[in-house]
Amino acid sequence: MNTLDDTSEQAGPASLPGNTDNMVERMLFPAIVPYRSGMLPVDSLHTLYWEECGNPAGEPVLFLHGGPGGGVSPRHRRFFDPAHYRIVLFDQRGAGQSTPVGEVRDNTTHLLADDIERLRDMLGIERWLVFGGSWGATLALAYGERHPERCSGFILRGVFLCTQEEIDWFMTGMGKFFPEAHAAFLAEVLPSGRGDVLNAYAEPCLATMRQPCCAPPAHGACMKAAAPIFIRTPMPQATAMPPASRSPGWKRITS
Repeated sequence: MNTLDDTSEQAGPASLPGNTDNMVERMLFPAIVPYRSGMLPVDSLHTLYWEECGNPAGEPVLFLHGGPGGGVSPRHRRFFDPAHYRIVLFDQRGAGQSTPVGEVRDNTTHLLADDIERLRDMLGIERWLVFGGSWGATLALAYGERHPERCSGFILRGVFLCTQEEIDWFMTGMGKFFPEAHAAFLAEVLPSGRGDVLNAYAEPCLATMRQPCCAPPAHGACMKAAAPIFIRTPMPQATAMPPASRSPGWKRITS
């Protein structure tokens, strides 16, 4: 697992163990706000939230969040030098501020890749640098396969290709190394559901996301907690990397 996984990015510095929060804060650029944002309808069901930050005349870079379903957060804007980059972020189908939240119908890898191209065209960007972490790395590769001429390059970290091997490792395999944490994870699932932990978590989390149990902004926290449940099948060509071979870190991007 990489130092900045999707959970820590969204939850904020206070959630990181030990002194990791201070280290991360020193590596990130200062907090910024979007200079414009909007909603992009992509079909009769889904509408995507998008935003732009940094230098409007800078080198375009696209940030792809993880999950699937994780959504973007203010921290994601800070991975890039705002003086150099035109930073584009968006919430994928069913995630974050995109609507309808928690919707898995018409929500596939190919459609997400098409959404990226629709966003690029709407923003008038010829080519952009594509940055993705975890599930976002898989989506970046899927988009690059379909539209290589639109990609000036790729920055991929903490690659998670959503293959069955990786999902099994995430759900059960890591328990061999972190038995206490895995036991706590299983404790939230009824014994009858422990043979299929992912789906045992999916139903209540999706129900919470679709029918808010609390008012904003508290409901946003509920959605972030449910984000890892959205796991769908990626491109058939994708293959898993052995967990031990994954890079543990990432580098600050300046130019």
